[in-house]
Amino acid sequence: MVQLPVDQPLDQCPIRWIRITCFYPDCPPILESYLIHPLIILNMKFPILILFLMMTCSAWSQTTVEWIGGTPGKETKWEEARNWSPQVVPDYTCKVVLPGYQTGHAAQPMVDGFVEVLSIEVHQGATLYIKESGEVLIDGTDVYTEGIKNYGGQLHIDGALELKKVAGASLAELFEISAGQGSLIVNEQVFQSECFANQ
Repeated sequence: MVQLPVDQPLDQCPIRWIRITCFYPDCPPILESYLIHPLIILNMKFPILILFLMMTCSAWSQTTVEWIGGTPGKETKWEEARNWSPQVVPDYTCKVVLPGYQTGHAAQPMVDGFVEVLSIEVHQGATLYIKESGEVLIDGTDVYTEGIKNYGGQLHIDGALELKKVAGASLAELFEISAGQGSLIVNEQVFQSECFANQ
């Protein structure tokens, strides 16, 4: 391992510093850029630091979005940002929460197009409706996801719900909370509506 002279501070070393930049779109400012000294690399601490930065940036880039519904004229529309808190339509980086309670209405989300999210929590009193033209994808190929987490809610699938490489996906539980005439696809295995418990 390279050693500096005792009387020479690290920041006065003639070796130049290396800038490490976080490329995640939603990185907090404190994580946007780091100055890494080459001696850290030689000391074999660099891989650990990079792993830490990647995990931190990845965790930061995940957003929790909760259904509130009830936007006049678009009460059940998934693609309406005002139906969500914060006001953003969920995408593949989002953990979706369907709480089962709203203020002054009972509007539940309806999907009528293609949607990809990181995970979905369905709480008691909530129902996720996937219309015949709708498809919901939860893809754990490149990121950890628990897929569908059920807390007493329901799924009504007339279109398709697909789970890829999802941690702990329980087919029995998914069948138990599902209804409709659509398809449930888990790791490329297709299960038709006759498997659903609630017909």
